[in-house]
Amino acid sequence: MEYYEYVLMYVDDLLVLLHQPDKIMKALEDFYRLKDGFVKPDQYLGAQVKEWRFPENSSKALWALSSYQYVKEAIRNVEENLQSQIKALPKVNQPLPTDYHPELDISSLE
Repeated sequence: MEYYEYVLMYVDDLLVLLHQPDKIMKALEDFYRLKDGFVKPDQYLGAQVKEWRFPENSSKALWALSSYQYVKEAIRNVEENLQSQIKALPKVNQPLPTDYHPELDISSLE
């Protein structure tokens, strides 16, 4: 079976995706100090990392990233910032009007 192996690193955030990640993590630990050791990931670059299993093949673990927590925190930060300026986000049911067509928009970019 062919598959790709990934080692993702951004500044001090590390994510290893392969069949036996312990071997790579132990090798990296020989050269670098891992402040929290290594465990199954639950977050990477602000995104939640979740393990998924499909009912038809529950023996096979798959991984997914979710931006839910990141977006929730971003909204909280914006609301805090606006509150400090005595402003508030307007309540809306959808991001754009239903009759808006961006492909026809010729308004200035400024």
